[in-house]
Amino acid sequence: EVMIVDFFSSLEQAHQRAWHELLFPPPGGGPEDLSARFPELEGHLKQIYTAITRAKRALYIGEAREVVAGAAFYRWVRHKGISEDMDVGLAGGDRVLWTSDEWNGRGLDLSVASESAMDDEVAMRLLEVGMLLLEEAMRLLEEAMQLLEVAMRLLEVAMLLLEEAMLLLEEAMLLLEETMLLLEEAMLLLEE
Repeated sequence: EVMIVDFFSSLEQAHQRAWHELLFPPPGGGPEDLSARFPELEGHLKQIYTAITRAKRALYIGEAREVVAGAAFYRWVRHKGISEDMDVGLAGGDRVLWTSDEWNGRGLDLSVASESAMDDEVAMRLLEVGMLLLEEAMRLLEEAMQLLEVAMRLLEVAMLLLEEAMLLLEEAMLLLEETMLLLEEAMLLLEE
């Protein structure tokens, strides 16, 4: 068994469009046009081909987030009837997107299942897939931590800008008060 994790979601935006056009070509578009516009597509196809030829019993493709290329690929394989939906025990829809906690839990489940497997080969495969899932959970957690750090920095900047805006508002209020006093003095002078 072979598992590919986050293949499509790791592709750059331009490559997302290339995969979509490969699987669902626009009218008048052909493979020649695609290979000229997206030369890196050949390398991606070789990676998928390698995974398919290495998989003796099953090929699992898991994505942690939905992207254009992945959605197009899943739609294409379902349309062609060459895939089976995998019941991963999660409710909802025909697409299963896992959070890092779910990747982690699935990896732990498979690791524990490998300990009780009768067949050493099955146990090793379960352990390998479990380790892949745990590694993916760690990668997602690291990515989440990086995003949290960026969010914290943005929050700090926003707080500084808010403080500066408050100071400017206070300054504007003082100027308004001074203007009101000047207007009152002008009114008194006009009355005299």
